[in-house]
Amino acid sequence: MIIFKHTIKNCRLKSSIIKSYDHIPQIEFIGHASTTILNKNLDERVAYITRFQISNNHRYSGNGSYFLNNIEKYVDKNFGVKNIEFIFQDHRLDQTGNFLFKNDYEKNPDNDYYDYLNLEKDVWKINHFTKKL
Repeated sequence: MIIFKHTIKNCRLKSSIIKSYDHIPQIEFIGHASTTILNKNLDERVAYITRFQISNNHRYSGNGSYFLNNIEKYVDKNFGVKNIEFIFQDHRLDQTGNFLFKNDYEKNPDNDYYDYLNLEKDVWKINHFTKKL
């Protein structure tokens, strides 16, 4: 059985997905995510997913999409979120980008930016993908 858990504290949603087995008393970690929910303006809330991880054993099994869809439904139902922004580092662009395109997200290059270690060297390009619910 797949179990979702969501907890919120100070506009920060922590979500996890685990697998429970009926015949043995143990659970298996599948993934976790961090989402910040903010008011973009007076009548619009936005969810920013900044950490989303699925364990290596469960990638390409459909559990990542199942988990992402559950987060989307949860923030829509409980907070009235209609826009989601998924933000991640460039070194994961191919794998994560394909996953997001498959889940109806669009690349938003206008919001991409660089995270700097110091003023001389960029460390990561930060990618933005968006989806309207």
